[in-house]
Amino acid sequence: MPLFSWLPRAHGTPSAPSIVSAVLSGLYVKGGVYLFIRFQDTFKAGLDTTSLFLLIGFLTAVLGFVFALSQTDIKLILAYHTVSQIGLIIFGLSMNSIYSYYGSIYHIMNHAVFKATLFLTAGMIIEEYETRDIRKITGVFKRMPFVAIIMSVAILSITGAPLFNGSVSKFLIEKGIGYQTYLEYGLLLINLGTIVSFVKYATMLFGPHEKRYHVRFNQKIALGILATVCVVTGVFGQRIISILFDLEVIIDLKSYLVKSTLYLSSLALGYLFYKYLYPRIGFFRTMREIELSFNEIIFSIIFFFGSMLSFLIVAY
Repeated sequence: MPLFSWLPRAHGTPSAPSIVSAVLSGLYVKGGVYLFIRFQDTFKAGLDTTSLFLLIGFLTAVLGFVFALSQTDIKLILAYHTVSQIGLIIFGLSMNSIYSYYGSIYHIMNHAVFKATLFLTAGMIIEEYETRDIRKITGVFKRMPFVAIIMSVAILSITGAPLFNGSVSKFLIEKGIGYQTYLEYGLLLINLGTIVSFVKYATMLFGPHEKRYHVRFNQKIALGILATVCVVTGVFGQRIISILFDLEVIIDLKSYLVKSTLYLSSLALGYLFYKYLYPRIGFFRTMREIELSFNEIIFSIIFFFGSMLSFLIVAY
């Protein structure tokens, strides 16, 4: 924040292919996170900016899901949620905890899989319904059942449902919080925002439909592999983390039940918010109208780096 201004424009262009969006959001945006990690590791001995980026990560995550909730274009909903998830990753990387650090690294990998899945299924839905307006898309479960199932797996993954990969990486990030209650509340807010956003996104799955859509065999193979990875890296997450990072994570039955209860409670709360409060809040409609011009994007970038430089000069 506010360097994400270019991303929604890249996804929101009418001619932007969904397969490019899948690569852009799933892989390309992680390049910045990789550079962030390398620079932090290089200069942390003399330049500790973890507290600053902890705040920036949190604000980016919150602003991302607020913008996502404000959109009616399904690709823009996913684009702004990429912003939110990158904020969550930066948030986790800046906690000075080995668990949160590797949880964020694991979330980078998980996000690449479930967000690519969401963009690919979104592209198929757009092609079939000939619109990107979420208000005009209904009955995906009946019209495109295979696509709906795959999309549901990706939604469960990104929202952190038990047994899916997002739950493992978010569990590690949460484990690194320890007794810092204010950070725990911040993470709960980010997760709740994610759930509300995808409660809105999932409204496409239900409602009337007109005809049955037939998915091509190669599409079934590609989407099936991605959905399988979402489940396998969730169910066997502990083992995979042990192999990749040499980090032992024990998720006992009590912790699992607590996490499951918290997820279901958040899901219920998110549904109630979207059903009864969201339509009455004009703020989201106002946010939808915000669109920075090219000059404003350039100004926001210069302002960010100018502010960052000023902070470093004063602090160090």
